Amino acid sequence: MGAVKRSVVVLLGIVALLVTVAAGGAAACAFTSLKCGIRASPEDAGSTGLADGFSQVVLASGLEQPTDVVVVPDGRILVAERTGLVRVIDRSGRLAPRPLLDLGPRMNTAYTRGLMAIQIDPRFAANGFIYALYVREDHSGKPDAPRTMRLSRFTVTGDRAPLSSERVLLGKDGRGTCLDLPRTSDCLPSNIDHNGGDIQFARDGSMYVATGEGGGLERTEPLALTAQDVDALGGKVLRITRSGNGLPDNPFWNGDPHANRSKVWGLGLRNPFRMALRPGSDVPYVGDVGWRRFEELDSVPRGSNNGWPCYEGFRRQPDYAKFPVCRRLHRRHPGGVHEPSVAYGRNVGGTVILGDFLTAPSDPPELRGGLVYGDFGGAWLRVLRLDAAGRPIGKPAELASNTAGPVGVLTERDGSLLYLSYNRGELRRIQRGT
Repeated sequence: MGAVKRSVVVLLGIVALLVTVAAGGAAACAFTSLKCGIRASPEDAGSTGLADGFSQVVLASGLEQPTDVVVVPDGRILVAERTGLVRVIDRSGRLAPRPLLDLGPRMNTAYTRGLMAIQIDPRFAANGFIYALYVREDHSGKPDAPRTMRLSRFTVTGDRAPLSSERVLLGKDGRGTCLDLPRTSDCLPSNIDHNGGDIQFARDGSMYVATGEGGGLERTEPLALTAQDVDALGGKVLRITRSGNGLPDNPFWNGDPHANRSKVWGLGLRNPFRMALRPGSDVPYVGDVGWRRFEELDSVPRGSNNGWPCYEGFRRQPDYAKFPVCRRLHRRHPGGVHEPSVAYGRNVGGTVILGDFLTAPSDPPELRGGLVYGDFGGAWLRVLRLDAAGRPIGKPAELASNTAGPVGVLTERDGSLLYLSYNRGELRRIQRGT
């Protein structure tokens, strides 16, 4: 693609996103069972519309393209920035000038690539482990050429996590498109986009990792089809040990802990950018970013196939219907596909964002137990209650609108909700009362 053509494509993409953001806030309240107010600019924290009984404060500002947030047991908050920094916010809201981790020298940030997710170990206070999912730079061609991703572990010493402490858990086969390598190679693709992803720990200490299929071109492509391949790591929810190995009770375990299929928990995902584990069952739920028609909120029970690229939302994806793998899956439907909990059209939003389940006793009864989810383009946050099978109970309740590009969303122990405003570079808290 020439420089002029690329510039036009980027400009059109920005215009489309701005139109979506402008329209999304106004459309959001049509889905609410609680009152919310839409005020002036979606770029101002004071313009955020909130459900009755909730208030919002800005905890920290000055962040650059924040993508993920975690809370450390001692009360500090860690924020990942797309360009590779992990920043520290202390309990008073002060943003430390020095980052905990700087992945910049090892990372590629072309298109939407970068540092996608961070997580701390459940035993962080004892071992200092922090995990990062990022697109690595291997200097194989131009910066926008195909790259691969890594899931790595770093060890915090004092107020720093040195690059020298990196241990690569996934993504050791680090070059090419992942199609150039044997299917059994340990490779996480990132051709342009669809990088996923997220990291969550279950109660048994196992690690769930959401991965995108690595595509991004606006046409059918081989990488999308690898989401249906249990021997490829992209387009999946993986379940692994702290060392990156598969587990014997995984659904596709073949006796080899290093085999890709031994690490797969569920397949058929496009770009699961965020994930939550349901309290009590640890069933993963993901927000799977859509292509042309629908955004999805999916449960991913053991061994499930969520359908991409043969399905988008509840419907067959016509652009992929000719491929044999999709023809086979269509013949098996409905038994072969685990349908979404929610699928909404792109007139309502443009990038689904998943948060946490609400479990605090202080949560309103109509929201308690519900799953927070939102949309980056629509700039809204909602809460939806789900039954044990992941089916909606009633309609979603509107929690917030005009949130200026929400990305990382999580709940704190006291029931308050943290979220990152990507467009404003802010960490915000939504809480009960004023």
